[in-house]
Amino acid sequence: MDTKHRILQLLAIAGLASSCLLGLLVLRRLFLGHIGDIWAAMDLLFVCGLIAYLISAGIRGMRWAKGQGTVGIGQIKWGRVYLGSLLIFVEIKNHWHPAPNLLKPSNEAQAAGMTAAAIALVFLGACLVVSGITSRFNGRIRGGDSSKIFC
Repeated sequence: MDTKHRILQLLAIAGLASSCLLGLLVLRRLFLGHIGDIWAAMDLLFVCGLIAYLISAGIRGMRWAKGQGTVGIGQIKWGRVYLGSLLIFVEIKNHWHPAPNLLKPSNEAQAAGMTAAAIALVFLGACLVVSGITSRFNGRIRGGDSSKIFC
Protein backbone atom coordinates (compact mmCIF):
# COMPACT_ATOMS: atom_id res chain seq x y z
CA MET A 1 0.00 0.00 0.00
CA ASP A 2 1.51 3.32 -1.04
CA THR A 3 1.54 6.52 0.98
CA LYS A 4 -1.59 8.04 -0.57
CA HIS A 5 -3.66 4.96 0.22
CA ARG A 6 -2.26 4.72 3.75
CA ILE A 7 -3.03 8.40 4.50
CA LEU A 8 -6.58 8.03 3.19
CA GLN A 9 -7.02 4.88 5.24
CA LEU A 10 -5.92 6.73 8.39
CA LEU A 11 -8.27 9.63 7.58
CA ALA A 12 -11.12 7.17 7.05
CA ILE A 13 -10.41 5.55 10.41
CA ALA A 14 -10.35 9.00 12.04
CA GLY A 15 -13.70 9.83 10.39
CA LEU A 16 -15.26 6.60 11.60
CA ALA A 17 -13.88 7.07 15.13
CA SER A 18 -15.06 10.68 15.32
CA SER A 19 -18.52 9.73 14.09
CA CYS A 20 -18.76 7.05 16.78
CA LEU A 21 -17.72 9.50 19.49
CA LEU A 22 -20.15 12.11 18.19
CA GLY A 23 -22.88 9.47 18.15
CA LEU A 24 -22.21 8.70 21.81
CA LEU A 25 -22.48 12.40 22.64
CA VAL A 26 -25.81 12.62 20.79
CA LEU A 27 -27.13 9.57 22.67
CA ARG A 28 -26.01 11.15 25.93
CA ARG A 29 -27.83 14.36 24.99
CA LEU A 30 -30.98 12.45 24.07
CA PHE A 31 -31.17 10.41 27.28
CA LEU A 32 -29.65 12.75 29.86
CA GLY A 33 -30.29 16.18 28.40
CA HIS A 34 -33.36 18.24 27.82
CA ILE A 35 -34.44 19.25 24.34
CA GLY A 36 -36.10 22.57 25.02
CA ASP A 37 -37.56 23.55 21.67
CA ILE A 38 -37.79 22.68 18.00
CA TRP A 39 -34.50 24.46 17.26
CA ALA A 40 -32.58 22.18 19.63
CA ALA A 41 -34.24 19.15 18.04
CA MET A 42 -33.22 20.39 14.58
CA ASP A 43 -29.67 20.90 15.84
CA LEU A 44 -29.59 17.27 16.92
CA LEU A 45 -31.02 16.23 13.57
CA PHE A 46 -28.19 18.02 11.75
CA VAL A 47 -25.63 16.39 14.04
CA CYS A 48 -27.15 13.00 13.18
CA GLY A 49 -26.80 13.93 9.50
CA LEU A 50 -23.14 14.77 10.09
CA ILE A 51 -22.65 11.41 11.79
CA ALA A 52 -24.21 9.60 8.84
CA TYR A 53 -22.04 11.52 6.38
CA LEU A 54 -18.84 10.82 8.34
CA ILE A 55 -19.65 7.11 8.49
CA SER A 56 -20.41 7.04 4.76
CA ALA A 57 -17.23 8.94 3.87
CA GLY A 58 -15.16 6.73 6.17
CA ILE A 59 -16.48 3.52 4.65
CA ARG A 60 -15.99 4.89 1.13
CA GLY A 61 -12.43 5.93 2.00
CA MET A 62 -11.62 2.52 3.48
CA ARG A 63 -12.95 0.76 0.39
CA TRP A 64 -10.89 2.98 -1.91
CA ALA A 65 -7.74 2.57 0.20
CA LYS A 66 -8.07 -1.23 0.06
CA GLY A 67 -8.55 -1.14 -3.71
CA GLN A 68 -12.14 -2.36 -3.70
CA GLY A 69 -13.44 0.64 -5.61
CA THR A 70 -16.22 2.99 -4.68
CA VAL A 71 -19.90 3.10 -5.50
CA GLY A 72 -20.45 4.24 -9.06
CA ILE A 73 -21.05 7.36 -11.03
CA GLY A 74 -24.18 9.44 -10.74
CA GLN A 75 -24.57 9.60 -6.99
CA ILE A 76 -25.85 12.58 -5.05
CA LYS A 77 -23.03 14.58 -3.47
CA TRP A 78 -24.21 14.35 0.13
CA GLY A 79 -21.43 16.56 1.49
CA ARG A 80 -22.63 19.48 -0.63
CA VAL A 81 -26.25 18.86 0.26
CA TYR A 82 -25.43 18.66 3.98
CA LEU A 83 -23.26 21.79 4.02
CA GLY A 84 -25.79 23.77 1.98
CA SER A 85 -28.72 22.78 4.16
CA LEU A 86 -26.67 23.55 7.27
CA LEU A 87 -25.89 27.05 5.98
CA ILE A 88 -29.57 27.66 5.24
CA PHE A 89 -30.67 26.29 8.62
CA VAL A 90 -28.18 28.40 10.58
CA GLU A 91 -29.31 31.58 8.86
CA ILE A 92 -32.99 30.74 9.36
CA LYS A 93 -32.30 29.96 13.01
CA ASN A 94 -30.39 33.23 13.48
CA HIS A 95 -33.27 35.14 11.91
CA TRP A 96 -36.21 33.52 13.71
CA HIS A 97 -34.59 32.43 16.96
CA PRO A 98 -31.49 34.57 17.58
CA ALA A 99 -29.16 33.70 20.40
CA PRO A 100 -28.95 36.30 23.19
CA ASN A 101 -25.23 36.83 22.62
CA LEU A 102 -25.55 37.17 18.83
CA LEU A 103 -23.75 40.14 17.32
CA LYS A 104 -25.90 43.25 17.13
CA PRO A 105 -25.27 45.99 14.56
CA SER A 106 -24.35 49.35 16.02
CA ASN A 107 -25.33 51.41 12.99
CA GLU A 108 -27.29 51.20 9.76
CA ALA A 109 -24.31 50.25 7.58
CA GLN A 110 -23.47 47.27 9.78
CA ALA A 111 -27.10 46.15 9.72
CA ALA A 112 -27.11 46.29 5.93
CA GLY A 113 -23.83 44.37 5.77
CA MET A 114 -25.09 41.69 8.14
CA THR A 115 -28.29 41.32 6.12
CA ALA A 116 -26.33 41.09 2.86
CA ALA A 117 -24.04 38.45 4.37
CA ALA A 118 -27.03 36.43 5.57
CA ILE A 119 -28.64 36.58 2.13
CA ALA A 120 -25.35 35.57 0.49
CA LEU A 121 -25.00 32.57 2.83
CA VAL A 122 -28.56 31.42 2.13
CA PHE A 123 -27.92 31.78 -1.62
CA LEU A 124 -24.63 29.85 -1.30
CA GLY A 125 -26.41 27.14 0.68
CA ALA A 126 -29.13 26.84 -1.94
CA CYS A 127 -26.51 26.64 -4.71
CA LEU A 128 -24.69 23.87 -2.83
CA VAL A 129 -27.88 21.87 -2.35
CA VAL A 130 -28.85 22.23 -6.02
CA SER A 131 -25.30 21.39 -7.12
CA GLY A 132 -25.21 18.28 -4.95
CA ILE A 133 -28.54 17.01 -6.22
CA THR A 134 -28.04 17.83 -9.91
CA SER A 135 -24.66 16.09 -9.94
CA ARG A 136 -26.65 12.86 -10.05
CA PHE A 137 -28.04 13.80 -13.45
CA ASN A 138 -24.83 15.16 -14.98
CA GLY A 139 -23.00 12.72 -17.22
CA ARG A 140 -19.55 13.61 -15.98
CA ILE A 141 -16.62 11.47 -16.96
CA ARG A 142 -14.49 10.12 -14.15
CA GLY A 143 -10.69 10.27 -14.17
CA GLY A 144 -10.13 6.71 -15.38
CA ASP A 145 -12.49 7.04 -18.33
CA SER A 146 -11.20 10.38 -19.59
CA SER A 147 -8.14 8.81 -21.23
CA LYS A 148 -10.34 6.45 -23.26
CA ILE A 149 -12.25 9.20 -25.07
CA PHE A 150 -9.81 9.58 -27.92
CA CYS A 151 -8.91 5.88 -28.30
